[in-house]
Parts: sequence; structure tokens; C-alpha cells
Amino acid sequence: MSDLDPNEPVTASRNQSDIQLQPIGTFFPCVLVIILTLFIVSVPESAMDRCARRWANSKIPRDMALHMWDMPSNVQYDANSTSTPDQFIESEYVCGVLDALRDRMGESFSSFSFHVFNCGDSSITPASVNDPHPRKVLVYVADEKGTIPLELAKHYVAIFKGYLPDERKSGNIFPLALGCVNGVTNGTTIPEKDRELDVFFSGNLNRNRLSLYRQLSTLKVVPERIVKTAVAKPRMRYFLRLIFGTDFSREFERGYICFTRNFADGLSRAVYSEKLNNARIALCPGGFHSAETFRHYEAARAGCVIICERLPDNGLYRNAPVLQVDSWREGIELAHALLRDPDRLNDLHRKTLAWWDSRWSAQSVARDMQEKLERLVDSSVEPSRV
Repeated sequence: MSDLDPNEPVTASRNQSDIQLQPIGTFFPCVLVIILTLFIVSVPESAMDRCARRWANSKIPRDMALHMWDMPSNVQYDANSTSTPDQFIESEYVCGVLDALRDRMGESFSSFSFHVFNCGDSSITPASVNDPHPRKVLVYVADEKGTIPLELAKHYVAIFKGYLPDERKSGNIFPLALGCVNGVTNGTTIPEKDRELDVFFSGNLNRNRLSLYRQLSTLKVVPERIVKTAVAKPRMRYFLRLIFGTDFSREFERGYICFTRNFADGLSRAVYSEKLNNARIALCPGGFHSAETFRHYEAARAGCVIICERLPDNGLYRNAPVLQVDSWREGIELAHALLRDPDRLNDLHRKTLAWWDSRWSAQSVARDMQEKLERLVDSSVEPSRV
């Protein structure tokens, strides 16, 4: 529920209760945050943190990677990837891009050697740097921290990388669309006016989503800096969910806004897809390290109007019909305003679907890759340099 309008008539059934609960709602979160801040230094590293660190530094045998990778012989899953192909959660999208690229390029596709490097640890070097093929292409995914692999550029004709913080002015490193998670489907597009949900979000409560969580809960009375300090560790966020709740659907008359414990937790992918495809507006807060998320692409494909934080200034997002905000207070207010302006909402819905078709779909990404590869080969562009 949004804050009370000072110009709204007072009714006993609603406002007296709000007035009685307001002092408690303001005082209690302040006290709790102070306690959590004092306690946080004594909390040891969680098992989840330890497992994540070990997994990030793990590698898989090359023969296992190749055995599980069902793609043409000139498309290989890099052996130094930190997850196996069956754990490659956006593999359907990436393989769809490469399939579309093969269809577009015809026989010239086989003149390149493509290597998919699935790694979130920028200190790990792809095994494919040692491939002697003269036309190697690196498809680099999962590095949410957004490092720019300048040291790898000399080894490849081109590098297409997800989570690239900016666009190289020249050279051979290009931003790559993140795509959609396997199992999140879109089906038949439902007209915007016929959708049952006004606003939708379902996702885990990571540290970069505390701003959205705070804005939806009674924690909005506590300065954001204090909240982020107090719940910097996953265990603290567990207490936050326990005390302040996880379901904030009441913010909108027909909303579904729920926070979960972990990535891919909560709704099944089938149910998640159903709700997303039936929503007018999708709130897309940042991921663990980056403002970019799969949710942006899944929502665009579904025709949802996207509200999110500032995205990288590159060709993937520049001029996109995505509503970028500087704070989630602004974002929630914008969602309410859109629901009062059906013409603008429908216009953004149509523009978002068009943007998906022309810029983010597997076919359009393949077209962009083809143009860049052909230009690089024809002009013999030197690798990216600082």
C-alpha cells in the first residue's frame, strides 16, 4: 500500500488504524537495524559464501565438457568454464544465437572457431587461448562483475561478452545480450489490456535489491546506508525477511511482489513464466553484482514495461524503451503513475516487444554478431587496447 495522500478524506476504518500503528512502524525498524549493525561483525562467513567461492575457483575436465556439449564441431564449450554445460542456465538462448548465426552465415560459419566461456571469475583464463585456429571467437558469459578482458583480445578475432560496463570505441570486444534463463518461456503474447497482474517481481533478496525491499517495507523510514550496513551478510538478510516479510503485493491493487531466499528459489520457472507473461509492468532490480539481469530480457520478450536501475551505456540498452530510475522510490511512484496512464502503458508495451524483436532476440543478436565478424575480417581490425 502506498503512503497516505494528505488530501484524501479520512475514514475511520483505514486511517485510525494507520495512525495507531505508525509510531511502532517507525520506531521498531530503527531499533532492529541498530542491533543488527552491532551484531554483524561477529557473524562468520556463511556456508553459502564458502561454497560460492570454492565453486568459482573450480574447473571441469575438458573431455566432460565436450561430451555434454551438443553443438557443431566448431562451437566448443571452453574447458576452463566454472560450470558444466548442463548447469549453463542460459544455454538455450546462447545456442539459439549461435544456431541463428550459422543459418545467416552459411558456409562461412565453419571458417570460425567459436568458444563459449562460462566463468564468473575473471582471474581464470579460457583454455581456448591455446587453440591455434586463426579465427577464434570467444562468447564470454557469467562474469557479473563486468571486467573488460583486454588481455584476451589479442587471442581472438572477436570477443562477445555479457555484463560489459561500456562499449569499446574500437577493437574487437563487444557487449553480448544476457538472454533468458532456460525454462522461462513466453508462449502467446497477451494483449496489455487483458493482463491480470499490474506489477510483477519475484526474486531473491541480494544486497543490491535492498533499496527496493526498503522502499516497499517499513524500513523506508531508516536511512538506506544504515540498512545496507546492517544486513550486508546473507544471514542478516534472513532475519530481515523473517521480521519484515517477503510479500509486498499489497503495494499495488493487482500486484505480485515477493522476495525469495536464493537465486531460482520460490516460484517454479513455469509459474514464473505464467505470471511474467500476464503482467503489465515488471520491476527489474539489479543482480548480485550488476544492474543487468536475465529478467530484463525475459520481461521484454513477454511485453512487460520494464522499470529498473541505470543500465550500462552501450548499444544493448541505449535508446531502449526501458524506464531507468535513480532510486526505487522513484521507481514505485513511476509504476503507480503508469497504471493511471493506460495510453502510455500500452505504447511502452508495444515498443518493448518491438525492441525485443529488433535488438535482443536470438535472431537479432546473431545478425549483429555477423555484421561485426564480417567487418573485422574484412578490415583486419587490431585488438582492443587501453
